[in-house]
Amino acid sequence: MFQHRLVFQAWNLSWASLAVFVLVVASAALVVLLSKYERRLVPTSVGYGLLVLRLCVIAVLWLALLQPVLTWTLDRERTGRVVVAVDLSESMATVDRIATPAEKLRTAVGLGIIGNDQNRDQVLKWITDYEADREPNWIGATDPADPERQAQLVRSRKEFVAGAMQEIEKLPRAEIARRLLQRQAGGWLSELEKHFVVELRAFGGKSVTGDFESLEGLIAKPPESLTPSITNLVAGLDASSADQESPIKGIILLTDGRDTAGSDSVAAARRWRDLQAGVFPVLVGSERRPKDIVLDRLEVPTSVFLNDKPLARVTLQAGGFEGEHLSIVLEPAEGAAETKSVQVPGAASGLPPTVTVEFPLDASKLGRRQFTVRTDVKKGETREDNNAREFAFVVVDDKTRVLLIEGEARWEFRFLESAFARDERVRLEKVVFEQPYMGLLPQTFFPKQLSQVTMAAKVEESPLAEFDLVIFGDVAPQYFPEPMLAQFEKFVSDLGGTIVFVAGKRHLPNQFQSPILSKLLPLTGPKGVNSVDPPTAPPHLRGIHLRLTPDGERESSLQLGADAAASREVWKSLPGHPWVMVGEVKPGATVLATADDGQALPAEVERSRALIVQQYYGLGQTWWLGFDSSWRWRHRAGDQHHHRFWGQLARTAAQNKAAAGNEFVKFGLESSDVGLGQEVQFRARWTPQLLVRRPDVKAKVLIFPREKAKLDEPLASIELTPDPARVAMHTGRWIAQTPGEFRAVLKIEGPPLEAVGAKGDPKKADSGKEIAADFFVRGAQTKELADVTASRAVLEQIAQISGGRFLLPHELGQLPKLIQPQDLTTSEAHEYTLWDHWLLLIVLFGLLTAEWVIRKWNGLP
Repeated sequence: MFQHRLVFQAWNLSWASLAVFVLVVASAALVVLLSKYERRLVPTSVGYGLLVLRLCVIAVLWLALLQPVLTWTLDRERTGRVVVAVDLSESMATVDRIATPAEKLRTAVGLGIIGNDQNRDQVLKWITDYEADREPNWIGATDPADPERQAQLVRSRKEFVAGAMQEIEKLPRAEIARRLLQRQAGGWLSELEKHFVVELRAFGGKSVTGDFESLEGLIAKPPESLTPSITNLVAGLDASSADQESPIKGIILLTDGRDTAGSDSVAAARRWRDLQAGVFPVLVGSERRPKDIVLDRLEVPTSVFLNDKPLARVTLQAGGFEGEHLSIVLEPAEGAAETKSVQVPGAASGLPPTVTVEFPLDASKLGRRQFTVRTDVKKGETREDNNAREFAFVVVDDKTRVLLIEGEARWEFRFLESAFARDERVRLEKVVFEQPYMGLLPQTFFPKQLSQVTMAAKVEESPLAEFDLVIFGDVAPQYFPEPMLAQFEKFVSDLGGTIVFVAGKRHLPNQFQSPILSKLLPLTGPKGVNSVDPPTAPPHLRGIHLRLTPDGERESSLQLGADAAASREVWKSLPGHPWVMVGEVKPGATVLATADDGQALPAEVERSRALIVQQYYGLGQTWWLGFDSSWRWRHRAGDQHHHRFWGQLARTAAQNKAAAGNEFVKFGLESSDVGLGQEVQFRARWTPQLLVRRPDVKAKVLIFPREKAKLDEPLASIELTPDPARVAMHTGRWIAQTPGEFRAVLKIEGPPLEAVGAKGDPKKADSGKEIAADFFVRGAQTKELADVTASRAVLEQIAQISGGRFLLPHELGQLPKLIQPQDLTTSEAHEYTLWDHWLLLIVLFGLLTAEWVIRKWNGLP
């Protein structure tokens, strides 16, 4: 609707307005008198023309003095949106043959196979009877009383219901969702489309937009960008709400309720509640646990040292096979298979029974070893595609070299020294600057000086170059002058080494006034914080605990469990620390763990409470541990967590130093072992010296099958782009679409790179050296298929928090009443000031010009 009006802002009954009006009238009267005189000198038509022009000039001036403003109002009717999100993850391919009669009948009603306006109430009573685990009352109050006729009705209705259930038993969950979304005259979807714009989204690990006409094709072949090997309910709820012209008024979520991504769907539901858009989850699938054998977890190291004794720990779920014997087979790509037989225990607490088997792995040969672990498909299994899994690991011939530096032998040093000394794959050297010495022995128990090791002119010629990891403890500043710290800086930036700084109460870092140390530390302004818990509290409860950030959960050296969820639980259970040191994290550093106060923190708060921080520095990296009591993690666990944490950190440091690259770049992958359909993440880290000379350096990653890495045609070419959070880092991603072994080769675009020689002369880099990294893509992950039981608990919580409602398939007809159209009319007011508009000035000067020309043309003064 369009409305407009003209307003004169200066029109009022004030003395000023009255004075202006008197002046205008007086001016007009004088112009009329002048016109009477001029008509004696010129023709009458000319005289009247001049009079009109002059009166128009006066009128325009008066109009400007009244300050006219033109206003109009435009009322717009906005159309709300309803988003229908369909789960197309792998679990939605499940056929629920074991569904209960009530579940099958509910689905049949939702699909329109059974039930209409005449008998719907009776069918709903049958569903209620099935839910109560009793035989339905097939005869209604309006049915005939004749026993023979009733017997015929009972028989026909039983047959009809049984036929409908048999049809449901053949349909996968995704197909059921598709049929629920078919447009029917008078159906719930058609009713919603009368009042809203209805959009379709399909989701798995990620979401994609679509339309209802293409849904059948999406189900038949879900796109790789959907990541169907994962269910992420947040992806289904992540619809854009920024369109103010058509805001979202409701989200309909068709899913089996499985969330294997560990996402915070409750927070997403809370967001939609704040936007006044309810979420309406519709459960598709059976809540009865299927009869199925699933390779649930597989714990295997990604790399081991030569002649190590690694183990593959396989955990299977065997719901429905209690008491039976299973044969688990480990098949190497080369060599004989090994078989172990186990008996499935009874179920407990309603959960499927699990069995765990350990296989020793052969690490006697260098290189990558590939295996398949499987169990035979049993009769009656719900699925046959989750009984096998491939994995690989790399055997390397090396030891991790660790240098442990401490001011005095505090508790952290003692437990670290003991843990590394027991590790056959770690070569440990230690230095303790301050230790008691009574002169009874020829020298102190630990070495107590470091200067001869690190004061060489070139760090690559120093024994420091042999180390992969340096653990820098609470050392006094007098033991580390600037020249020595400069050598440690070169150890990181030039050699690709890793330094872990462990916070100290006495010296490190607050007693240092070193510019070099300030650059190496990944945070600024460190300050100590004491726990307020009483010392009498149990060790696992008191103190300041740690919580991994999303970046920390992806960091391999911080994984303390078989998977991300298990690792998260381990970190929650670790004892806290009586004292920590926090500071402000530098912009290019990554927060891996923060002080845990039981609630999620915004990113900016996380960075001010960081306890584990990592930053890349040149070719290497530095870490900050804001606590000196990791030894407390041994409480009731021994070496299990403490040794694993430090052992993984040591191996990560060795892998970082040995990563592919040259004097300009370090190239590697976030993980060398990924699942089918997951992202392979590539990282190229440039040296500061190169970025100064080539700030616009560009590179790409070429991906080849490992056995055909010399072919000219790669499988894919991935452009690397700068990481906004890390200036020197370029990253790229590729979705693994086929299993197998692959090689990623870094190609640097532009002219050949040049390095500066010892005399300052430029020299060509070794352009013939291939910068490459190998990785393995496992077959389909089984986490999505580990438990395909439909789950309503999370969906009910989402519905309650968002202000929506949880629905079953036969209740979809209620949606048009639950999502009511609202008055979305908005008014847009616009105004234009006319008194200072340029058109008014043109009109005024046009009138004056015309009056002057006519007057002069007729000989008037």
